[in-house]
Amino acid sequence: MTDLSIEKIIPAGKSKTEFVEDILFHMGNMHSHVDIIEDDGGYALIRTYEIDDALLEDYGVPAEKHLGWTKTLDDMHDTLIRNEGPYYRRVTQNKNRKDTDLTP
Repeated sequence: MTDLSIEKIIPAGKSKTEFVEDILFHMGNMHSHVDIIEDDGGYALIRTYEIDDALLEDYGVPAEKHLGWTKTLDDMHDTLIRNEGPYYRRVTQNKNRKDTDLTP
């Protein structure tokens, strides 16, 4: 994979923070959401499940799952943009295509 600079991954007209918020929203689903929280002197990326705690316990799933940690918020933003940004852009660009755009 080519190592793209952060600036090349962020869509024109979006700030780094706006793009990260879009990525976090996209990483969630109808049963969970993903957030960045302050944690242990840095920042943690967490998934919080929106399912009854008793049901989660029955399946051995914690109500909150830590997905990553960085020392600074800027490092967390950069990590998310590098790791999730290219995929997010491909997915959202494909959603905006018309069927006629896919024909040769």
